[in-house]
Amino acid sequence: MVMTSTQAKLLTFGCSYTDENYISATLKDPNLKDTLLTPGLTQGHTKPFPFWPTLLANRLDMQLENYAQMGLGNDGIHSIFMDKILNAENVGLVVIMWTEVMRMSFEQVKKTGVFSTKNDWFKVKIGAGSKNDEYRKNQLEIEEVLSKQGLVDPVALLRRSLRLFYSAQCMLEYKKIPYRMIMGMPPSKVEFQNKISKHLVDSPYTKMMKHYIGWPLFEPLGGFYCADMIKGEFINSTNIHPNARGQELITDEIWESL
Repeated sequence: MVMTSTQAKLLTFGCSYTDENYISATLKDPNLKDTLLTPGLTQGHTKPFPFWPTLLANRLDMQLENYAQMGLGNDGIHSIFMDKILNAENVGLVVIMWTEVMRMSFEQVKKTGVFSTKNDWFKVKIGAGSKNDEYRKNQLEIEEVLSKQGLVDPVALLRRSLRLFYSAQCMLEYKKIPYRMIMGMPPSKVEFQNKISKHLVDSPYTKMMKHYIGWPLFEPLGGFYCADMIKGEFINSTNIHPNARGQELITDEIWESL
């Protein structure tokens, strides 16, 4: 049962679908700024708008603690979740919005050898590398190294995420904290979805998931993810992050599941 009071906290975790800083951070990056503009126009979503964590916290009358970071993979989301939930108090609800399985997050160590208290992460998105700019060129180089070691198979990465989903569920069940989970981005590239769907059907984890909105993720299996559910309510045709209306639809979906 969700605790609805001003003393209760809503804890949210995820990637850029959840990170309220996505719009303002993207505007500051000259390599990404144009992705917020509507193609062919000189204006677009250049002002921040409320994301679903704020909208949901307002409906629930809860204090929001949003720990999402743009670009995180599921391992990074899970790690931050575990660090925050261990000693959390007065938690009325936890919502984890997982992301595509083809991402990897590596916790960075400062040159002093001390782990950052701010959870600094090096983020790799498999299949997103390009030699056209320095950041994505570095991504491609890392992907090539991982690929040579057989570490980028989509089913293996899905299995990795399934373990993280279930681990988070077990922790929340153990601590008796109300929760919901949901997938934000498409779980994988289109060309891998049939392969991943087949594994989901066969995986023992599939039947063990609880309170996972849209499970098991793909429409042919009776599920959905947010990027599909919001029916094109994106920033624009080249940026599939939810626009203001898309964020409202996500909020509605989570709210109705409670």
